[in-house]
Amino acid sequence: MTSPNQVTEQTIKEIVWRHPSAISLFEELGLDYASVPQRLFRDACALRGLQPADVLDSLKKLPQADPPAPFLEGIEEDQVGDLIHHIFTHYHEPHRKLFRTLEHALDAFVPPPSQEDTWHQLRLSALGLIEELQIHMMKEEHVLFPAMLAKVGGSTHQSGCPASMNPEAPMRVMEMDHAHAGQVLSNIRSANERMAGCSKSFQQVHNLLLELWQEVNRHMYLENEVLFPAFRTWLR
Repeated sequence: MTSPNQVTEQTIKEIVWRHPSAISLFEELGLDYASVPQRLFRDACALRGLQPADVLDSLKKLPQADPPAPFLEGIEEDQVGDLIHHIFTHYHEPHRKLFRTLEHALDAFVPPPSQEDTWHQLRLSALGLIEELQIHMMKEEHVLFPAMLAKVGGSTHQSGCPASMNPEAPMRVMEMDHAHAGQVLSNIRSANERMAGCSKSFQQVHNLLLELWQEVNRHMYLENEVLFPAFRTWLR
């Protein structure tokens, strides 16, 4: 049996693979499980000001896990194209719809005077992140994904990416983008929590920001901890 001390030295990925339902707990706690590959569980807890033992206690109390989400437990070489399609259809396209809805909500909300400073920073951070993520997804769709598909013999769709391109360099760029997005998301979550309950009209913005945090982290996790490691293993 794995001791609590051993668990705290495990990576987030190792914990999620053994307990897929942990993701729902991590999301509830605001714990960044996705933006940095191979992040240790104890380090993720520290960034959020959480005690690893307390999180482990909560993890033990979770009900029996449902079947893992698609691809959560890893992929084979012949599933690279399937996972890329899954990311595009379940994350890229829904992200864009969420961004539009969130932008409208951000423009419409008027904060109470006591929250104007917090709101100003929150709004700027959210709009800046949306812009960055739009560019990030375009880089994936037109450079990284076609390069990966070309290597495994899948369809490259339309892109300006040469079939001979090594996907390693764009993968590293995506990982750096993820790390920065994770930091911004953490700041957004903290500001969102400070403003929670400030007015009834803020509830829509609050819920949309939580959805943004959740969906972008799930997207990043699939790439950082499933797609990229599997593809690097195949390249070797």
